[in-house]
Amino acid sequence: MLDFAELGRLVVCPLTQYEFCMAKTFTPAKMQRFNRDRNDPLGATADAIAARRVLRDCHFALHELTDAADGRAWRLRWVAAIALLRAVGHVLHKVDGTRSRYLAQAAEANWAEVRSAPGGHVIFHDFIDRERNSILKEYATNDRIVASADGSRRLGLLIGTQIIEPLDAVRQAIGWWERLLQEIEADAQKARMASLYPEKRASPNTLD
Repeated sequence: MLDFAELGRLVVCPLTQYEFCMAKTFTPAKMQRFNRDRNDPLGATADAIAARRVLRDCHFALHELTDAADGRAWRLRWVAAIALLRAVGHVLHKVDGTRSRYLAQAAEANWAEVRSAPGGHVIFHDFIDRERNSILKEYATNDRIVASADGSRRLGLLIGTQIIEPLDAVRQAIGWWERLLQEIEADAQKARMASLYPEKRASPNTLD
């Protein structure tokens, strides 16, 4: 396990493309639904607005990491990125789940699957959660030094059975959250529609 001083000296943050792209959230249609439903006492909305706000900042944090001028700047931005990545789940539960019963139920069902099948969610268990715990409890990182084919040294994280560079790990974590939020929102929307239009759940063979 490396301390942050060593981490700051070794990290290299190239960008293959401009990635300050914001999460796929807050589209006009989503915002219209949010504005319409936000005062609904029944919690009708099925959009994870608060969690997606955090995810949007995860994109910004990734962009900031690539612009870090020195080891200290990179270290602080790394801490912020990891904290944001873990905060998505907490905000989903504490804010979105409180606002919408549909989101609360869908999130709980999906989280149960994440907890019970860690092999299918390695990026969360081996990176998002583990790195956050290392930082908050030990102020250390799980990065390790690995040798490249040309003999140079670089940093890598052991995630599952793979060694992944830090920035790639953040990219994968953001993608994992995006997919999970989409699944949760889809499940919440189905539950919402079933509640609003219970007759649609009836069998097509049901006689009047």
